[in-house]
Amino acid sequence: MLPLSLIWYYTERRVTSSRQSDIRTTSLFSQRICTEWRFHLISLNLALTSIAVFVEPKFIVDLMVQKGYERETGSNFVAYNGILNACGRTLGVLLKCCMPGHSSYVMSVSMLVNAVSHALVIYVGTYPGMMAGVMLAGLSHGVMVSRIAVIAYEVFDPQLYAAALVGFNITGGLSGILGGYVGGLVNDLTGTYHIIFLIAIVCSLVNTVSFFVVGVSKTKYFTRHEAQYERLPD
Repeated sequence: MLPLSLIWYYTERRVTSSRQSDIRTTSLFSQRICTEWRFHLISLNLALTSIAVFVEPKFIVDLMVQKGYERETGSNFVAYNGILNACGRTLGVLLKCCMPGHSSYVMSVSMLVNAVSHALVIYVGTYPGMMAGVMLAGLSHGVMVSRIAVIAYEVFDPQLYAAALVGFNITGGLSGILGGYVGGLVNDLTGTYHIIFLIAIVCSLVNTVSFFVVGVSKTKYFTRHEAQYERLPD
């Protein structure tokens, strides 16, 4: 969390709005958020997620070639992943309307689906099995992306929303870079991408449990603020 804290602190920005004599100042940095254990747990989850969710689109082409398929086949799989990612984002919005206040549980289920997708890619060597894995990976990733901002709103007090979301975005961005580097390094050392997919499965399962814990710990909070959540602008 040290790099996150330093980036956060030195890029602090203040937004001042004035309504007649009423002047309010808010900040994208909050020391209070650093004392929230759920913030640290979710940040860790997002770091692991950024490593886990990108293994298919980043490495599936080379993996397909290693399995004896044409490179064009792997490129098509990347396209399928992108199409299902868009579908997942739409599904995430629909779930927001149908299941207000339960983003932690949606994230937990999505991470479980993501773990299954990785397993299908490396343990099912058939064309349909790998296609299913790539498509499930795109779908689950799309759902997760659509819920990041919402989960920050649900889990933390409204005044901490901006600080939590900034922290999540920084964590996810830095970890996404790390995930690609680790995957390429593993392949260079071992000659296969199987290990990085196994790491992604473990990360996804850890996140499944972690997001469920966050959801359970905030169930009462969700109930008290359901009306407020429903007024969240689209």
